[in-house]
Amino acid sequence: MQPTTRSLKTMARAAITGVGLIALLAACNASDPNGAVTPGTAPAGAVQISIDDDAFTPTDVEVPAGRPVTLEVTNRDGSAHDFAIRSQGLNTGTLEQGQTATALVEVGTAVIEFVCTFHDGMKGRLVPER
Repeated sequence: MQPTTRSLKTMARAAITGVGLIALLAACNASDPNGAVTPGTAPAGAVQISIDDDAFTPTDVEVPAGRPVTLEVTNRDGSAHDFAIRSQGLNTGTLEQGQTATALVEVGTAVIEFVCTFHDGMKGRLVPER
């Protein structure tokens, strides 16, 4: 029995939808670096942030106000994470267990929120010193 034009169109739509869904799911579990980010450890004096048990440590990080600050973010967790500051368009990209990234952040006088875009509720703050 030959497939009809209608059944071929239905199968094609299903295949396209499946491919799109796979691409969407892959995008939800990976991110690319963006902004002033480099892979690897930072020079001495950088602010250290680690990822453990689906949380940032420390959650609130005091940083000098009015100047750029170098952050070193290390994933010590068994899951992949990223570190993002949406207000600055900064993202470390996906950090697998044991990986480290260095980010240069512009700090003014306002508190800056950072998040893991993979896990809702996983966030912290850069708090400028007064």
